[in-house]
This record gives sequence, C-alpha cells and structure tokens, in this order.
Amino acid sequence: MNTKRYTPNMLSEYDMLRIVIPSYDKLQDQLAGQILKHFKNSNIKIIDVGCGSGLTSLAIMKKLPNADITLIDNDKSMIKRAKERCGQKLQYICCDALEYLKSIPNQTVDCFASGLLLHGFTKNTRSNYISEAFRITTTGGLFVNADKYVRDNTTLQKKDFKSHINCFRKLKDLANQELVNQWTRHCLRDMNENIIMRLDDALNELETVGYKNLVEAYRKNIFAVVMAEK
Repeated sequence: MNTKRYTPNMLSEYDMLRIVIPSYDKLQDQLAGQILKHFKNSNIKIIDVGCGSGLTSLAIMKKLPNADITLIDNDKSMIKRAKERCGQKLQYICCDALEYLKSIPNQTVDCFASGLLLHGFTKNTRSNYISEAFRITTTGGLFVNADKYVRDNTTLQKKDFKSHINCFRKLKDLANQELVNQWTRHCLRDMNENIIMRLDDALNELETVGYKNLVEAYRKNIFAVVMAEK
C-alpha cells in the first residue's frame, strides 16, 4: 500500500509545517508532555508512526530521554533526515507503516505515537491503524496523536478551516506559487468525505476498539492532541 501523500517539493520543504501550522511546535510538545505525564519518564517502548523528519520523536526524546523509540516511515529521505535530527541511538524502519504494525506481536509496545499522519488516510485505512495500535499496545499503554481533528460544530469548523488556509499565504515570501498550491490542494483533500477525520467520530472509534479515558488534551484551531489509554 502506498501511503505517500506529499509531492517531492513538499517533502523537501517538510519543515515548512512550522509555517503552515503555527501551533506545530506546541502540538509536538503537548504530545510528548502527555506521554511523560502518563509514564513518568520510565524506560518505555514507543513507536513513532509516520515519523517524517523526526520532529515528533525529537520532542519525545527531550522529555523522556530513557525511552526506547522506533521511528517508522515509508520515505527514505524522511528517515535520513530523522536520523540526522535524532541521532543513531534510536531505531529507524523504512517501510509501509501499517504492514510493519501488523508484524508486531500483541501487547509489546507501551505507546503508539503519531503526528499529522492519520488524518490523511481514508476512513477504512485509518480504522486499520487504530485496530493495530490497540492490539500491539500494552495494558495501561497509550495512544497519542497530534493531528487534524475537525470539530463537528459547523461554525467552528469553518473558522478553523479558514484560519488554516490563511496560513498558506505566509509561504508566498519563501516559496514559489506551485508549492503554495500543493499545500492548498493537500488541505482541501483532507476535507473529502471519505477522508475527513472528525473529532467525535475519532473518539467513538477509539472507544469502540477498547480504549478508555479518551481526552482531547490540546487544541489550536483545526489541530488537536488526542490521547487514550488501553
């Protein structure tokens, strides 16, 4: 299964996420903070699914330096950048993330962490990720995801979407118009009915597979950190 959603130009400018998502660093810090709050810096096993250039794992490392982190991505250039950013002590896997999750034995991972990955899949594929995440997570372990969670309130949804699109204008001084167009198309695609990740639907699905203590730990416009305990 090909899960790539970014064009080469978008991948080469992956760190522009900090521009198109002004709350990006805060999202990562909140994600890592939730893991620290739950595990108290114990020597836990974490998988960073769809690691990209390693920014999520870097945030986790700063708060949990003793964690055993495995970064997974299907793009070699992202794995290379993640290694440069996070160092050689971590484990790096370049393959299809869902297929890799299926190879992991039951209840052997303490925390499934992800940043800006799940929202881009079709609902069926996303459900497969959620099911696998629950299966491999230990009892008392965590699911934590910093991502695009669309609110059900129509007024807030439109406000969030407009705010997100407006951020793309900041790219014009740093990038060509085609790159701006790519990010805009990327955002519009995420709102397709077979892809859109609504907050209430996402929480219901987590609960259905067996997670408990579901929390929206942080939100800034369309982006939120969601966590759940097994």
